Order: sequence, then C-alpha cells, then structure tokens
Amino acid sequence: MDGQIHDTDQNVARDSQRDAYLKGQNYIVLRFPNQRIFDDLDSVLLEIAKAAGGSPNPWLRYHEP
Repeated sequence: MDGQIHDTDQNVARDSQRDAYLKGQNYIVLRFPNQRIFDDLDSVLLEIAKAAGGSPNPWLRYHEP
C-alpha cells in the first residue's frame, strides 16, 4: 500500500531501489495507492491473484467441473 509519503522525490527513489533489489531476488512487486484499495478492493485482489498465478476465486481451484 502506497500512501502519500511515497510521492516525495526521495521516497520515490528509495522505492525504486527497493523494487529493483526485490525484483533481482525474483520477487514480484506490486504497488497500489491506498485510495485504490479503499475504493476498488476487488480489482486490487484480482490483480494480486493474477500476478501470483492463481485463480482470483480460490474455490475454482478445488471445485473444477
């Protein structure tokens, strides 16, 4: 979750360095503004599920027809 504190030039640079390090360690980095999470949680969860390679609906994995 990225709040307003992430908008400063210094924090943008720090976040970029951290993201590059994590990606270098084979992590997937997703950033979401706080307001998007509050306003549209369903789409955020869908994006996380897609990035994780999973189904956005956990029941689909266990109850496939």
